[in-house]
Amino acid sequence: MDKKLVQEINHLHAEICGGLSDPKRITILYALAEGPNNVMEIADILGLPQPTVSRHLKILRARHGRARTSWREHHLRARR
Repeated sequence: MDKKLVQEINHLHAEICGGLSDPKRITILYALAEGPNNVMEIADILGLPQPTVSRHLKILRARHGRARTSWREHHLRARR
């Protein structure tokens, strides 16, 4: 296998695993899969402080681009 391809696969693996390494982020993704919510709603659903939810959403957006954000609501979007 091409060495460059192996390096790219390893990099993608590290990014995906790093973004999902905290169980709270996976729980946030499940909450968003049920429909759009603002940060306070997600915090209430999960029993987490709002700053914690905001930090995890930021990491999910940066690593996966899966948690789409507007100033009011967060939701998941399908990759195309």
